[in-house]
Amino acid sequence: MTSVMNWSRLRSLGNLRILTRASYAGLVVVPLVAGAWPFVRAVVNRYNDDVHDGRRRLAEAAAALEGELRAARAGVEHYARLDENSTTAVRASAAPGAIDKLVEAIARVEDRLNRFRAEMPLKTIAEPLLPWSWAVAFFAALCIALGHVVYEAVAPEAIKAGSADSFVSRRLDEYARHPSPGLIEVATAHLRASTCGRELLTRYEAPDFPVTEEVDMGRRLELVRAGATAEYEAYSARSACGRGVCTALYGIGLLLLSALIYQQCRAVASAAGWVGP
Repeated sequence: MTSVMNWSRLRSLGNLRILTRASYAGLVVVPLVAGAWPFVRAVVNRYNDDVHDGRRRLAEAAAALEGELRAARAGVEHYARLDENSTTAVRASAAPGAIDKLVEAIARVEDRLNRFRAEMPLKTIAEPLLPWSWAVAFFAALCIALGHVVYEAVAPEAIKAGSADSFVSRRLDEYARHPSPGLIEVATAHLRASTCGRELLTRYEAPDFPVTEEVDMGRRLELVRAGATAEYEAYSARSACGRGVCTALYGIGLLLLSALIYQQCRAVASAAGWVGP
């Protein structure tokens, strides 16, 4: 794995700005949410207590009115069984109107109770712990941030300064401005250490064609280019332990981030009715 993930490949992750900003934001936001989580749950629980209390009062009012309705009806039935006289006739005639008012009052209270239940639903936090997605986001951000730290601390400066093409271009520009034997010696040393560069070095040291000044300059530039490429590859292969740690941190962080994105996409699709819960 470390031979595949050299510093030049890890550089693409280390210089990815959106990944860096997201990881730092996660390290700041998630601990703040975790610290405020008990307060959020307390606020939600307080809201639920108030809703329960309002529902209880409305239910008690409806029950009291129903009790009065039953008492009124019992009175009417009592008067109906008595001998009719002027007094009972007046009371019996007045009783139906009072009963109708009680029925209307109960209907209003029940309607208000139903509207209260619809407008003030309970807010429920099923789990007392921090949601899974927040925890995954934090540890993904932590792994990626630690990967950045290892990259900045261990990766060679030549890797962090630019890509292989920019490194080779700087070497060629430097030799074009100041064609010193020292750059040729550096390029030769790196080509000797590189398996793929030995053939080129052999052709440079023992050419099978006439060498003019113009041809010699082209050969030297080719040698500098190949040497710079071999040098950059050598920088990319340095510190196998550091590359392994950096690769593992980036890998774990990206794996957690992928799981989080999948879970959120599935939640959205489920809310839209595209997939089952």
